[in-house]
Amino acid sequence: MREQTDINVINVLHSQAKMILSNASAERAILAAIIKYGSDIFYDVSDILTDKCFTIDSNCNIFQCIKKSIENNNQSHIDLASIYSSAQELGMSKVFSTKEENQHLKAVIDFPVEKDNARKFATQIRKLEVARALRENLQSAQNDLLEVTGTENVSSILSIAEDKVLNFSESLTDTENHP
Repeated sequence: MREQTDINVINVLHSQAKMILSNASAERAILAAIIKYGSDIFYDVSDILTDKCFTIDSNCNIFQCIKKSIENNNQSHIDLASIYSSAQELGMSKVFSTKEENQHLKAVIDFPVEKDNARKFATQIRKLEVARALRENLQSAQNDLLEVTGTENVSSILSIAEDKVLNFSESLTDTENHP
């Protein structure tokens, strides 16, 4: 029972951190920019943007549909019909069957954004995704530190955190290090 409570607490904290390390307006802005200005913007930000960058499930779903429309269907312009069509192809048509999801999608489409700001917004939500991933790695180090018995030398204890950070930083590509 104690372990389940600990897991529940960790899940709540993870969910809260995900929302703290997010920017709903920037997510909406980059989606709106891709929809409004087309595949040129998508390809301009595709080197840094993934579906993991989105903290709001609806935004992640919209991004996946946009990506499908542009990459697989060779569409240069995105409209409501192409998003629905891609959702169908991805097996996500039920996602957009609710009134709330349709309102969210229409709000994204209508969101005012300037073309020149697209990469800035994409970079911002990517950096937040990196911070969330780093936080998870540090949480893992924190859990590993709970296993310290006191018989280890100080450098071994320090290496627990150092190794997590080093391995994480090595996993980032050059693009991720310099967005």
